[in-house]
Amino acid sequence: MATEVDLQIESFYLFAKIILDDVARALEFYFGSANRLALDSHDDLSKRLTQYAVAKNLDVSQQFIAKVKNLRERISDFRDQKISHEKSPRTMQGSTWGPNGHPRIMMTRIYPRDTDPQQAESEPLDELRVAIDSYLEEVVAFIRSNESRTNLRL
Repeated sequence: MATEVDLQIESFYLFAKIILDDVARALEFYFGSANRLALDSHDDLSKRLTQYAVAKNLDVSQQFIAKVKNLRERISDFRDQKISHEKSPRTMQGSTWGPNGHPRIMMTRIYPRDTDPQQAESEPLDELRVAIDSYLEEVVAFIRSNESRTNLRL
């Protein structure tokens, strides 16, 4: 059962990251490319959104910028750094359940050193889903507020 739960959590993070990457590419498609500001991934979007908005003359709210960065940390970075690319042979991964009964993946190091990262846990998936839903609403608002600047010809 724990293996199945871990696989479901890892799958959620993978698919959530795919959605975030697809949104970044969709924004670049809709508004057009900008020189040296490709939006090939959500990570690119989080690093380049402000510059991209200036280059494309887009209005971007601080709330949207904050949500982009927040989801990069909570989903993309966690998936990349803790789930996919964790290479230390001293890292143990296990299943745990939070106070509300939400399953989580927990990672910690055997014989920890001062330089090792702290124990990490995935977030409850329903909390991440709510954050993604809120982000997608913000994406739609961003597109609507800038729709006259689309690169597409209708």
